[in-house]
Amino acid sequence: MIKLGYWYIILLICTPIFCFAQARPAPAKEQASSWLPGTTSTIAFTIENKEAKNHEYDVVVSTSSPFIVPVITKSTIEVDAQKQSLFIVPIQVVAKAASGIYEVVIDLKEKTTQSYQKITKKITIAAFKNITLTKIYAPEYVKAGDTIKADFLLENNGNVLEAIHVGTNGVLENANKQIALSPGAAITLQVYQLTNKKLARNDHLSIHTTAYSSIDSNYKKIAYANTTVLAVNPLDEDIYFRFPVQASVAYINMRNQGKHFRGFQAELYGNASLSNKYTNNLEFHIVTPSPMPFNTYSKYEEYAIAYKNKKWWMHLGDKSFSSSYLTDYARYGRGVEMHYKFKQITIGGFYNSPRFFKDIKAAFHVFSSVALSKETELSAGYYFKKPDTTQFSDINTSTYFVKENTHLPFIRFTSNFLKNRLKLSTEAAHSQSKNLKGHGFLLQASGGFEKLTGNFQWIKTTPQFNGYFKNTSSINGHVNYFLWSKLSINASYLKDARNVQRDTLFLSAPYTTSFYTGLNYGYNKWGSLSIYGGNRSSQDRMEFKRFDYKEDYLRLSLNQKIAFINLNLESQWGKTTNYLTGLNGNFEYYSAGIAVQKKNTLLSLFGTYTKSSRYQLKNQEQFFYGAQFNSRITEKSQINISYQNNFKIEEYYMDRNLFDVQYSQQIFKSHRVELSGRYALQQGELKDKDFIASVKYVVQINAPIQKIATYTKVMGRVSTSGSEKRKPIRLLLNGKVTETDKDGNFIFKNVVPGDYYFDIDRTSIAIDEIPDIPLPMQIQVTKVGEVFNFGITKAAGITGRVVSNEVAHIDGITNTDIHAKLKKESSSQVIIEISNGTQIIRKTCALNQAFDFTYLKPGNWMVKVYRNGLDKSYIILNDSFNFELKPTHQKTIEIQVVKKALEIKYQQEDIKVSYNN
Repeated sequence: MIKLGYWYIILLICTPIFCFAQARPAPAKEQASSWLPGTTSTIAFTIENKEAKNHEYDVVVSTSSPFIVPVITKSTIEVDAQKQSLFIVPIQVVAKAASGIYEVVIDLKEKTTQSYQKITKKITIAAFKNITLTKIYAPEYVKAGDTIKADFLLENNGNVLEAIHVGTNGVLENANKQIALSPGAAITLQVYQLTNKKLARNDHLSIHTTAYSSIDSNYKKIAYANTTVLAVNPLDEDIYFRFPVQASVAYINMRNQGKHFRGFQAELYGNASLSNKYTNNLEFHIVTPSPMPFNTYSKYEEYAIAYKNKKWWMHLGDKSFSSSYLTDYARYGRGVEMHYKFKQITIGGFYNSPRFFKDIKAAFHVFSSVALSKETELSAGYYFKKPDTTQFSDINTSTYFVKENTHLPFIRFTSNFLKNRLKLSTEAAHSQSKNLKGHGFLLQASGGFEKLTGNFQWIKTTPQFNGYFKNTSSINGHVNYFLWSKLSINASYLKDARNVQRDTLFLSAPYTTSFYTGLNYGYNKWGSLSIYGGNRSSQDRMEFKRFDYKEDYLRLSLNQKIAFINLNLESQWGKTTNYLTGLNGNFEYYSAGIAVQKKNTLLSLFGTYTKSSRYQLKNQEQFFYGAQFNSRITEKSQINISYQNNFKIEEYYMDRNLFDVQYSQQIFKSHRVELSGRYALQQGELKDKDFIASVKYVVQINAPIQKIATYTKVMGRVSTSGSEKRKPIRLLLNGKVTETDKDGNFIFKNVVPGDYYFDIDRTSIAIDEIPDIPLPMQIQVTKVGEVFNFGITKAAGITGRVVSNEVAHIDGITNTDIHAKLKKESSSQVIIEISNGTQIIRKTCALNQAFDFTYLKPGNWMVKVYRNGLDKSYIILNDSFNFELKPTHQKTIEIQVVKKALEIKYQQEDIKVSYNN
């Protein structure tokens, strides 16, 4: 490209060189040219003279398109006998040239023999994409409730036909969202956005419009149009800093395993800062006892309060306490916990009496962590748990029962490497009681790079380790690698940790081991296709096992979004080995799901068919289907409905909804009613269905805890002359903006008392209008507010001229004299002052020059003229004027300045002359 640029410069400067012939010892291989629009380059033609004498040719250059322009069209060239010469033609490609193949032709005519030959070369104009999207109009201000209209110009400045998809957060008028634009074509997009009439305060609304190629969604252009929306009826700002509290009371009726339970349950929850500086945070949660047995559909009793600031964090009451991942990861109970943070060191601890794990009577924990850097932290702690000896008689045969006081010191290290792309965490813990000793190790890693992401977890504890895990060996990992932007390969391995000491509130999930690997291809922005292969095994943890199997499978899935519809298809095929029955069989799985989301409504349907030998029967068929409907009917109403005919046996450890209806209705600003009803299979149940229904009344309480401001109002009326309907007038009060209504009334709400500058937006009034008071002006707003009335009137003006009585006589006066006289007059100036009692305006004006005062308020005005160092030989004949200006009136005055005549007087008395001897 650099060489071509030099050629172009040389060719433009030295035009005759175009037709110079250059000897060429050997023919070179000709290459096709590929150029971009809007560039200039050269193309070389080889002219060969095979005859024994020299030839001179007339050359005519032409092209196959008007967009391919030769810099020269005619020339001559001489070629020696039995020689070859190069004829170089500079070509300019017009910016509008479309992509494609074009021809450049030279016609050669030998001057002597008149023989004719034609040489053609092809050039390729490369495809060049250049979409531009520009905002060309948007209103600066609109009133709340009005519609914002913004215009955007979409242009195709490239040289290929573009199929452009247009998206916007507004409403696109008079245009399709899919637009075809030829090279050089343009279209104006009109976007509308309706503003909220109930806007509480002035707001800024941005209409953003996006245009991107339907073929390449990464090629995208975005334009913005920003408008200030002025609230018509702004709300008064709250002068208090408030603490939000949610209070509710529910009536619950439940049929549980053939028995009926009913009663009330109340709840109180709050979580917010205690001051507007947001330095102290308080959280509390109170739930009264449930009238039902423990289940996930009604909350269990809880009393808790927590406080946090920059250094302290304290909690008292019920919560899920956590020491470390190995020692005790999640143990719900009642206790107290405190943390204190120094600059880089944090210390803390807790005491907990577990609620749903009766093996432990009490637990005590202390820790200290040091931030070695922003990315690295080292922690060490000690955890002690005391067994509940009253449980010995009930579970004294359990392998994992806590029988002795156990001490669990641990150390943990966490750090980020490679600019936070790789996170590493490791932990080591030791368990010691009177008769048992054990240890455990944990390693976790996760990373995210440009093409590679993954995570890994390894847990190993000895049989005598008495922490959250006991006699456990577990490995989990997942890795994903992008072969290119749309194709990725990933693999995953999962091996559940065994002997986890979970709270007894929950049933344990089946032991699961799985491995798979496969490819995922995102063929476009809204669709992907994946194929995976692997194996999995699942074993029931209950004493009476319902399943224990292993499967090798191949899975194929498709996800596609079409407009507002999401489609999911999945199929699996494989072999099942059943360890309970000893049977082997084929495995088939087919699933289809469709979800439609439009505005505030989501409807999804799914169906699944399986044929497997996982359970008691060989080739057992199962069919699951269901639907879900979620909709925000109005801003105050919302409904959720879900249905599923049944669940897989492996999901018995969860509470499962069969049919669920929830309806929420806001009845007042901070009050709502929630209705719910559901048929469900509770944990461990396969057939017996339970029913639970509740009515809940919820109140949002915003309790005032601190007065943070004192607000007042500035209001008034802007009167205008005439009865014609006119546009609103925009008014400014420091950074606040408001507009007058149809009667000229205006109001600024939420104004803090103090000094302000009041002004009018001059663009909202006619060019010949002015306020009848001097603006901007400073006003003082007191606690009781301010009433401010003024008017808009048509401006008046004063024009005139300062006239001198000296007249230049051209005859006999040289140019030098004229220039000297004009220079003297321009240096002789007067001051003209006008005043109306409240305003004073001054201007200087030279002799024999005009002056004017524009945009004056109608009324009585006085004009005074001052000498301003005027030469003493000049006299101002009329130095004051008084008159009344009416709207649109232009008063013309003339100020006369005359030069006094020079008078010479002679002395008439005798003069006495004498001599001195």
